[in-house]
Amino acid sequence: MEEPVVAGLRLVQYLGVAVLLGVPLFLIGAGRDLPRTGWARPLTITAAALTVSGAAGALTAQTAVMAGAWSEALKFESLGLVAFQTPLGLSMVARATAALLALTLLAVAKPGRATWALVVAAGLVAAGSFAWSGHAGSTEGAGAPLHLAADIVHAVAAAVWLCGLAALALTCLEPDAALSPETARAFLRFSGVGLASVVLLTTTGLVNAAFLIGPEKIGELGDGLYGQLLLLKLGLFVAMLLLAWLNRTRLAPALASAGPNEATVHLARLRTSVVLETALGLAVLGIVAVMGVEAPPGRM
Repeated sequence: MEEPVVAGLRLVQYLGVAVLLGVPLFLIGAGRDLPRTGWARPLTITAAALTVSGAAGALTAQTAVMAGAWSEALKFESLGLVAFQTPLGLSMVARATAALLALTLLAVAKPGRATWALVVAAGLVAAGSFAWSGHAGSTEGAGAPLHLAADIVHAVAAAVWLCGLAALALTCLEPDAALSPETARAFLRFSGVGLASVVLLTTTGLVNAAFLIGPEKIGELGDGLYGQLLLLKLGLFVAMLLLAWLNRTRLAPALASAGPNEATVHLARLRTSVVLETALGLAVLGIVAVMGVEAPPGRM
């Protein structure tokens, strides 16, 4: 019973941290000249609150898993033991603390480049903390630092790509977005960020696979739930790559060169592609949340 709850709370945290890191980066990067970004602050505040509550809930659920009973998870002594005496608990405390600091900053400070840069710093801490609460955190031996570093970069790159896509989708919904030249410029700028994220995701994904699966287990991927989920994740990732290629090479350039009468049509096509790519990314996050509570082939 506890494991589905843990997986669900991991997904809540993944979504919260992706927004917490991705939206501010988008605003100070690809979307820095967009005229309307009023959706960004309330969305990021909500994400920070979800991250804090998700981490707190996950800590409670994980305590129940370790103690073998939900009654133990409600005891301060048990919660404190898991929170401050285990790497898993410490990662959740770090994540919640970073998100709480970002939430406080967003609530009291005026939105601006400096504020968003500080929120990015909090988002980086929160995203990096997932490595300690995942399979990489339990890797031992000489390769442990490499696996941990690869997992941190993987989490950060995924958040930047996915939430950048979501930010672009929201940008497309703004009034007169089709007529603003900054809309097309934001898409073109983000295409470079997306390409870098894909390279990092692919590279670090291979490193993670080497540790969690191993060459000798590749042929057995379809035999267990972890391997089946990994294959599904890879399939969705390839589909996202195809959409990203379409956006970068066809749809975004077409919008950038379109006249006033054609811009609305091209923006609608680009919006559809980006929304679909974002939906696939959300599905990948759901799969990763379940994979986090399953034993990989190399750990069985």
